[in-house]
Formats: sequence, C-alpha cells, structure tokens
Amino acid sequence: NHQVVTFNLTTANTLADLKKNLPRGFKYQCVKEGTILEKDAAKLTDLGFKKNDSSSVHIVIIASGTSPTKVAGKRANGTSKNVDAITEYGFSKALAVASLAACNGDISKAIEWSLRRKVSDAEDWKVYHDPRKGKKYFFNVKTGQSSYGAPGTAKFRVEANLDAKGKDKTKSLKPYFGKTTSIVKAQSAARSLFARKKVWLRKYAISHCPEQFKKIDQYCLRAPKSVRSSVKALASYLKKGPGASKSQMIMCRAIFRWITNNIAYNTKAYFSGRYGDNSAAAVLKSGLGVCAGYANLFKGLADQVELKSEVVGGYSKGYSFKMGESFEGKRTDHAWTYVEVDGKPGLIDSCWSAGHLSGSSFQKSFNEHYFLPEPVKMIVDHYPEKDKYQLLDKKMSIKEFSEAAVVKPGLWNAGLVLVYPTKAAVECKGEETFKFGGASKAEVTCHLTHIGKTVKTRMPGTTHTSCDGDFFNIIIHFPKKGDYEFELFAKPIGQPGSYPMALTVLCKANAANTQKFPKGYTLKPGERLVGPLNAGLKAKSSARFEFVSPTADKMAVSYAGKWTYLKRNGHVFSADLSLVSGKSGVKLMASYPGGNQFWTRYEWNVV
Repeated sequence: NHQVVTFNLTTANTLADLKKNLPRGFKYQCVKEGTILEKDAAKLTDLGFKKNDSSSVHIVIIASGTSPTKVAGKRANGTSKNVDAITEYGFSKALAVASLAACNGDISKAIEWSLRRKVSDAEDWKVYHDPRKGKKYFFNVKTGQSSYGAPGTAKFRVEANLDAKGKDKTKSLKPYFGKTTSIVKAQSAARSLFARKKVWLRKYAISHCPEQFKKIDQYCLRAPKSVRSSVKALASYLKKGPGASKSQMIMCRAIFRWITNNIAYNTKAYFSGRYGDNSAAAVLKSGLGVCAGYANLFKGLADQVELKSEVVGGYSKGYSFKMGESFEGKRTDHAWTYVEVDGKPGLIDSCWSAGHLSGSSFQKSFNEHYFLPEPVKMIVDHYPEKDKYQLLDKKMSIKEFSEAAVVKPGLWNAGLVLVYPTKAAVECKGEETFKFGGASKAEVTCHLTHIGKTVKTRMPGTTHTSCDGDFFNIIIHFPKKGDYEFELFAKPIGQPGSYPMALTVLCKANAANTQKFPKGYTLKPGERLVGPLNAGLKAKSSARFEFVSPTADKMAVSYAGKWTYLKRNGHVFSADLSLVSGKSGVKLMASYPGGNQFWTRYEWNVV
C-alpha cells in the first residue's frame, strides 16, 4: 500500500530534510522516476528539482531500526494499564511491552506497531524483486485477520537467492529486517511455493500511483473527437501519448483513462434488459455501453497495441446487489478486464471507474480505485466465474464471497481496517459495537436506516462513535426488532469534500434498545465522549460532562446562554453542570491550538 504525502520544501533542502518528516525507526530509500537517490546531503536542486516543482519522490522502507526481540527487553514507557490497552486487541503481553518501548509509550502508535508485526497466513506470501539487490528476492507477508480486514503489508521480509530463471538457490532463508517466531513456517511455505512454481515474480519498482499518470491522463482527456472513427484510429492516437509507446503500464493507463472519460453507461439498455450490441466498435461509435461493452472496448484497444487482456465474467456487489443474498446457482451479472503489464497480472473495471448509477440515471464520476487494485481489494465486490482470475493463492469460494462484508473503496482510501463485522449480514442484539482500525488516519460518519416492508426510515440518535487508541468503536442501538442497514462513510483526515461510502452491513436485530445518543459531530483522532451518553438530560438535575481529547486545548459547555469551562487533567476534560430547565439545549465545544474558534462536539436536549 502507498500513501501520497506532500511536503513544502525549498531548493536549499536536502534528502535528509525530506526524511526528517518521516516516522523514526526505519531506513528509507528515495526513488525519483526510477532513479535511486543515494546521497542524503545532496541538495534537491542537484537532484533535478526546480523552484515550484511538484515532482513525486517514492520513499521505500528498506530496513527496520528496531525489531520486537530487541525492544522486548527494554523498559516500556507506560503503565500496566497501557499494556492492557494493547493486549485487549489480541496481542501478547510481550508484544505489547515491546511496542510501547518502540513507540515511546504512545498507545495509538503502539497498537499499529503491533498490528504490523502480527504475522499470519504465510501461504499468502508473494515474491518481489528488488532492483537494488540484483538476483535477490524478498517475501512480503500480509498481516491481519482476513483478506478483507488486512491492515496492509507487514514491515517484514525474508531474503532469498534466485538464479536468472527464478530457480531457488537459497540454502537457508534469512530475515531481511525484523524477526518473527513464524520464521520456520515462513521458510517452509516459501520453499513450497517455489516447488509448485506458483510464485509471482513481481518487480519491486512497478507499483503505481495516480501521480505518475498526470501527463498521459491529460493527453487522453484532451483527445479530439476525430480519433473515434475506429478502434484502430483510437489505439494509434493513444499509443502516441507521452511514454505510452515505451511503457506497457502507461499504455494500459491510456486505454483505461480514455474509456472512463468518454463512454457513458447505457441506463436504457440496463433497465430494459435489452443490452443490444456491446462490441468494441459499437460502443466506440455510440459512446454508450453496459459493463460488457466497457470490457470489450478495452480488449479491442489492447489487442491493437499488443497488450494482453481478457474479458472476465462474474458476479458483483453493485447497484442490483441486495445484502444477505447468495450468488450460488445464479447467472453472472458483471464483466471487467484481466490485463498483463510487463508480464504481471492485474484487474481493471473501466465501467465502475467511469461513474455510478443514481436512481435511473448515470452520474459521471471518475473512480481511481478500480485501476489495477490489489487482488484482495478487488475480490470483495468482484467474483470471477473462473477462479484463475481471482489472482489469489488461496481461492475464495462463491459462498464466502456472498457472505463477506460489502466493502467500498472509501474504506481503503481512508486507511481504515475492518475489524468487525466481516460479514454482509449480522445477527444483532439491542446494542452492537462495530470496530475499525485506522482512527489516526480517517474521519468517519455513519447512518442507521430501518428497512420496512415498503419504505426505509433513517434512525437519528442510534449510533455513537468514539476513538480508542487507533480504533473506532461505533455503538449502535436498535430501537425495535427488525432489519436495519448500517452505512459507514469515511475520508482521510483533513481531506475536503464529502465522505465516500466505506461499508454497508445488513443488521438483523432480535432485541430492542430505545436509548438515544446525543447528536455528535466528526471527532479528531483519539477523541471520545465518556458521558453523558443519553440524548435527553433531565431538568432540575446535575450532569457530569467528561470528554477525552489529545489535541484540544480548551473545552466548554454552553447552556442557557452561559459557558462553563471544563477542567483539564492530561487528555481528560470534565465539569459538573446543574440543569435548571428544559428551555435550552446543551452543547459541548472544543478549541484547538492555532485558532480561537470553538467547534461543537456534541449536543443534548434538556427534558
């Protein structure tokens, strides 16, 4: 996984200045346009950067400064309470102590540090080629509970020697950096993979990010209408794009970006069930197509430029999908693209990247997610009829796909980790708690909707979100028995605009809880309301307000035209307030360093 981070630097800065912005405890390698930048003392101007330049530098972790076995013996910066805060998520006490020592007692960072060192399922290892090491390859092991909830790729590799044909010449595998108790299992799994010849040899430097496609994207977006005269003419135009003739990745991107910008979804054909001609030539001429039309046009263009691709048929969790339904025994309902870029297999969905259906109309809205996503992120809503197009070592069954949580791109893009629930439909009591990792990276909001026989009804005051370390805990109260739709929306912290969809879950409540929560607003990382958790506060009584915030510098309660400031004890703010009458509501507000404005965190009614 990669993230795009922007730093404002002057031309006098060096690589060392750039690395100062990065987390400590790792060794980094900087790469610009495929060239490794070696000297930390070199000025950016000497490396080809110019004033007002917005060029991208890829920064790769190449070594870990501290490993669990080394820091486990150190004295952890924190109390036994901090250790307990980490072990409650399933980590051992030794790992909790080690993580606190490595992260200087910061619980949030220690939980993430532990997550990335909890190695599981060595059979999912893939092989990567590192151009800096010649014929040496590295195994990256995935972490987490499942392919849906994996936090990403663990910061751990095992080094092996291969000859030019990829044959294993390793006598004994050794850790590249970090250590793990699973090393024996890892060695066995790695050798087994080589023996079965099911290893993917994936070049280390071939990973992509949107930044590298700026020039070719602009070229495709400015394409004249005249290039639509034929598939051959369009392919010829795209091949002349910047870098397209020299790079299969750029050529693949050119085809994808032109299609997503110029082909609209044929809603009339979809809703009538009469799909018509969806051949490459017909879709190009009309500018309309259903999913098969997008895939056929991609293949038609790819064939013209000798880019290997196939149309993949299968099942999807899209517009017509109903939560809780099974795909077993049903006809396929979707089509997308399999492509090979420099010999590496990948998946693309030009249709879903072009836009989405809103009611009975097509809304053009470019979605980057479905351009060569990781296979584990594609399988959550795209299940191919032929297993080989899953691109997974451990294949998923159609039953597992049907039951899996309905994860949307917003979850991945916000950096969230799905902890619970992992199913599309869950049985719930009157109160249920959903948990997500990545609270330090994302902002979230959610809705609960009751599903009636004929209408759906939004249920305000039924969810309460709090941050516990690096995890979001969302408590849900179901006011009556029945079926509910839970929707989670998320985006990276500080990103402007709306909150994209991240997750949808069907909740089947077999009990009721009528308690309503106070109206809440978006919380900052680490914030949570301790109390009161009831939306209605009783008049002529006293209420204690308590709120945890690592970042707020002041907090106040506004009631009946008066402000009462909360006392601060570390990260905990608290105050007791006497409520006289129910004519005025109560607001809990916070201010943060660098500004004088107070922001509302919660609101209550006085009854």
